[in-house]
Amino acid sequence: MRLRTAQVLSALGAIAIALLAASAAPATVLCKEPEESCKRVNTYPAHVLHSQATNTVITTSLGKITCTASHLEGETTKEEAEPLPGEVTGLSFEGCKLGEGACTLASIHLPYAASIKWTKEDDGTVIVSNGGHGLPAVKTECAGGINCTYTAEKTELSGKGGNPGEIVANQELKREAGFLCPATAKWSANYVVEVPEPVHVAKNVQGTKLCAVAPNNVGGVLQCPEGKAFAGALAAKIPSGSLATFKSIKGPKGTVSCSEAPMSVELNSDGTAKGAGLGLEFNTAEGACAASGFAGGVELVSAVLDQQPFEHAAIEYVQASAPQGLIWFTRAGTPLSLILGIGAEECFYSASSTNGSVTNPNGIVSTRFLMTANWKLELGAEAICPTEVSSEWPLEATKNLWVAHA
Repeated sequence: MRLRTAQVLSALGAIAIALLAASAAPATVLCKEPEESCKRVNTYPAHVLHSQATNTVITTSLGKITCTASHLEGETTKEEAEPLPGEVTGLSFEGCKLGEGACTLASIHLPYAASIKWTKEDDGTVIVSNGGHGLPAVKTECAGGINCTYTAEKTELSGKGGNPGEIVANQELKREAGFLCPATAKWSANYVVEVPEPVHVAKNVQGTKLCAVAPNNVGGVLQCPEGKAFAGALAAKIPSGSLATFKSIKGPKGTVSCSEAPMSVELNSDGTAKGAGLGLEFNTAEGACAASGFAGGVELVSAVLDQQPFEHAAIEYVQASAPQGLIWFTRAGTPLSLILGIGAEECFYSASSTNGSVTNPNGIVSTRFLMTANWKLELGAEAICPTEVSSEWPLEATKNLWVAHA
């Protein structure tokens, strides 16, 4: 029996889509925003975690051991994986009592292996297990000679996203050692995550590949032709007839217009920056940017993005239609900041919101970037400095690239 051409193409298309879906298996990440699919700009890198509980209880048939404080500490060891790996480096207890008698609780066999897996919305499951030194265990020593050690072969905690997030313990324990100790116990506690804050458990299903030629549209998803990935230096500038602008939206009036904004970055084929990172400047042929509407007749204003180069930067694929991608940049440990030099006054701003889009070339225009942001005044004379500023920077790549799915 012969298949018609349309049937063959349909079958091949279904196989291609299935392979694409398989290659895009979701990975768990920790996210700064409550996004089920976390954007790369919002994804935490491998990170330490600190949390504290004030309601820790270990319940046994002899009564309840209550603690005024408990600290759970650890770290993730990758930015994304399924599940996300890490370890528990510390688990301590303070102010513990059984009835009126004092107790000392100590975790043993640290560090423990840990993994985090997204479950739904911005929640996940935290699995704690043997890290090579023994099963997770806690030793209790209470007044009256009640000394018991309890353990769990696999400790399963609930991770709840939020600002702050929570790690909830509701774990059955088994007696490992101790004379006349109850055979089982139950550990319950709500740990508030202090670092990082905010934190949400999410998945990252969207991979990125930069292309040196136009990608193919396979089932509504852009894919690079084999062997045509883009990697290397990328430069961009303001296109002819456009300006990068900074406009006052609150406080003293004024607009800053820059005719030049050279951007440079070295990119990996997955869209991430390498080397020094991303650099971006604002000026005109005369040096500083042109200004209008400012008090005192100020005609030139310097505009500087502080803390350059931005060591964390990336282009990220989002969809087949324009704009096809996002672009973002930041510097580890410091917020994105802007300095406007208005006359003799320096005005320092922090970004209250940012957005950057990438539009693939279409045969008429080159690869385009559009970056927008809102800025809030942090330091500077409010009689001179606008207290809120909006900015818009259109840029055009000097060498074409296309954003596609990995």
